[in-house]
Amino acid sequence: MSEIVNQCLLRSRNYKFRDVILPDQVPVLIGRGPQTKIRERKCSKVQVQVTADYKLKNAIILQLGANPSEVDNKILVSGEQIEVSDGCSINLIENDLKYTLEFLDSEHATRPRHRSRSNPKSIHKKLKVESPSSKNENEEQVNGSISSEDNEEGCLSEEAAASKEEQKVEVVPGDELRRREIECKLETMRKAVVDDFNSLTTENRWEEYDHSKIFIFTPAGLRGQNKIAAFDMDHTIITTKSGKVFPTDMSDWKILYAEIPGKMKKLYEEGYKIVVFTNQKGISRGRTSAPEFKKKVERIVQKLGLPIQVLVSTGSGRYRKPNTGMWDYFVQKCNQGISVDVSSCLYVGDAAGRPQNWAPKKKKDFSCADRLFALNIGIKFYTPEEFFLGQKPAPYNMPVFDPRKLGASPLAVKCQPPPQKELTADAIVSSTSEVVIFVGYPAAGKTHFALTYLVPKGYIHINRDTLGSWQNCVSECSKSLSKHQKVVIDNTNPDPESRSRYIEIAKKFGVPCRCFFFVCSLEQARHNNVYRELQGPDDKHAGVNDMVMNSYKSKFKEPTLKEGFTEVININFIPKFKSIHEEKLFKRFLLEK
Repeated sequence: MSEIVNQCLLRSRNYKFRDVILPDQVPVLIGRGPQTKIRERKCSKVQVQVTADYKLKNAIILQLGANPSEVDNKILVSGEQIEVSDGCSINLIENDLKYTLEFLDSEHATRPRHRSRSNPKSIHKKLKVESPSSKNENEEQVNGSISSEDNEEGCLSEEAAASKEEQKVEVVPGDELRRREIECKLETMRKAVVDDFNSLTTENRWEEYDHSKIFIFTPAGLRGQNKIAAFDMDHTIITTKSGKVFPTDMSDWKILYAEIPGKMKKLYEEGYKIVVFTNQKGISRGRTSAPEFKKKVERIVQKLGLPIQVLVSTGSGRYRKPNTGMWDYFVQKCNQGISVDVSSCLYVGDAAGRPQNWAPKKKKDFSCADRLFALNIGIKFYTPEEFFLGQKPAPYNMPVFDPRKLGASPLAVKCQPPPQKELTADAIVSSTSEVVIFVGYPAAGKTHFALTYLVPKGYIHINRDTLGSWQNCVSECSKSLSKHQKVVIDNTNPDPESRSRYIEIAKKFGVPCRCFFFVCSLEQARHNNVYRELQGPDDKHAGVNDMVMNSYKSKFKEPTLKEGFTEVININFIPKFKSIHEEKLFKRFLLEK
């Protein structure tokens, strides 16, 4: 008979931080503040949300803070959630603020803050169960995972706080009033964060987050709204005075169209919050001075005469459009706790995928990033000409690879020799010694395929990334075949020259040599590569740049039986997702064009 769980704790491994009680199926916000005694600024006041399930003995962790958390050595970025089980390791920030999830069959006292002056006689308080009319009185009791110390730091005197910390709580499980009170406390915490934000909006300010990957400008008096009118900056709100594509200096700008200030003012009067989202990769590359760029932004906002918030992506990665990192951060952190109604929002940008001469003498758009940014979020999109000048929508081209339309395909198809035949996972495996040579772009799914379908069936995995050179791969292949083992060569092998090395070894040992050709376009491989990078660090893969991708494309020769293969089998890319979050991320447009 399984044990009945009476309590769930997030147990701190550092005595100076407090444990956190997690009630059954009640979301609990955890972060910096009196609740945990954490003061580390990298940890947000609402770093994670944890929901424990006593029956299943697991919990759902949702990352809310800007700086990632770490769960069992997996990095958890903002907006991502993960299911964990009893005993898992949780670091509220990477490699620090370490906790362990514990499900208990009896209720244990949580750990108070360690102080040399602590009173050995702790005070016991019972939670009163009364009618709803006594709610106000009950809210002042120390309650499970959310204590009355969840006010902002400084609201209580040091001595009063010390007295509160010494209280031990006896929680009455399964009580509906207790659940309501916890929800009330959660709302109090949320309002506290909002009040804290409001208290800081009395003057213009710049903030930098996530190792300066994102800058945020917030003008004085700015208020959150549920309707957002969002804009790109360059060639949408402003253009260069010099007429050049890129500004010659920080003063080389002017408002793009005379209609822009009036149109934006009208949006503001209609209750929209005006927000700018701009890619500025030159900052991370050192080509653009961050202090000078910030001054430029302030002058543009001053020129428009409206309270406008500006979010700046300074490099590559999840914050750079068309990825939704900037928008996600804005919704979670920059709108004063007010939820955003996506159906009432709009976005205006010039990177819209328009071809050459979309209007007379107009150049083609350099990318489709702005249109795809709006599409990924799910909001209405306009070009500057459509929105500010009232022009009709211009023609445009979408990216060649559409991640939303990755249709169902068989895992593998034997193409040579004829006839073609669909193969299952079991049918692609040999029972005797052989060599399988992979052919395909970087990030085409080769290593995942090998580790999923071949290595568990006894194949020796040979990969240049781990062995260092093709000579080492050839040597390892020869050693494995001498032991009558099955071998898979997990390299790109784009041309007959790179493949012939292993075909000759197979002939030497008198074993079959099959080719597994991974059907994947350059555009899909680039998409997969970005997706892989956005998922976080991966020991099995290194980031691949466009030069490597294009090198494969230039060398590629389609494999044939004439090279010495016994079979050529096409492998289709079939993604596997561990969570809904991973699937949503993959099905977004991650490339600018």
